[in-house]
Amino acid sequence: MTLLRLSAFRVTPNGIYRASVPMRSSVLRPLLHKILHQARSNSTTAASKPTPSSRIPSSSSINKPGTPPIPEHLLIYHAGTSRITFLALWKITSLFLFAFFTLIAAPSYARRASQTPDEAADATSTPTADLSPTTTTTTTTTPAPPADPQAAQKTYLQAAGLALCGVIPLVYVAYTTAPFVTFIYLRLPPAARASRHALERFVRAGPPPTTQLELLTMGLATRPRSALTTLAGLRPVTRRLGLVNYERDVAALEARRAWHQYRPVAQFGVRVANCKGVRDGWVWDAVRPLLGKTARERRA
Repeated sequence: MTLLRLSAFRVTPNGIYRASVPMRSSVLRPLLHKILHQARSNSTTAASKPTPSSRIPSSSSINKPGTPPIPEHLLIYHAGTSRITFLALWKITSLFLFAFFTLIAAPSYARRASQTPDEAADATSTPTADLSPTTTTTTTTTPAPPADPQAAQKTYLQAAGLALCGVIPLVYVAYTTAPFVTFIYLRLPPAARASRHALERFVRAGPPPTTQLELLTMGLATRPRSALTTLAGLRPVTRRLGLVNYERDVAALEARRAWHQYRPVAQFGVRVANCKGVRDGWVWDAVRPLLGKTARERRA
């Protein structure tokens, strides 16, 4: 029987010694078979694993089964990023002008006009020190001229003019930009959200008059305001020198509104040719002729 010797090292206090350990081939052979079997199984497992490129999920696997690829609130109109930003800057600027002229400039002029003659004399008197070589220093004050009633009235008029400088821009911006629509969303039923083909078939066939539209406008402090209506409830009109081209009936909303709530938005200004950057802008072009029409009017 063949003997194999395995070299081993033994550490002792006097040093490191090399020792040979005899081992029979009958003992070593099963150990070698076990090591080879483990190496083969590891190589087979590594070959069966996918490469990093094959682990990238496909577009079909990203969407879970049952999840529609189209959102429920479909964006069909966008007024443009540059236009919305410019409008927001105008609103913020008008608020700052209103705060400066009405809270700082106008009150200062009003306080000056409401001063009594004694207060005006104290405010305008100039102290004068006597620089004589004597040890006693005397201080004299120059009295102010008597108050002029016409000057006080003029100061009040200036204060009112300054207040108007802050009020007029705010009122103008609020009146002209209130109906400006930034976004329009179409609420789709589940059947229309199944695929792009189902969406196109739903729109081309004509959505029902009760299909809901969500219009977003911008408040005075650039806060977005949402208005929910239907295709039949949004009627084409012409108001405010062409600034308003659609409106809705808000009588029912006004009856339910509390005193501390904002008034619902009733008039809207939508620019027709502003759907270039929207993927589904064609939907707005398709439903625009149906606005304000009931089912009977459509059949007629």
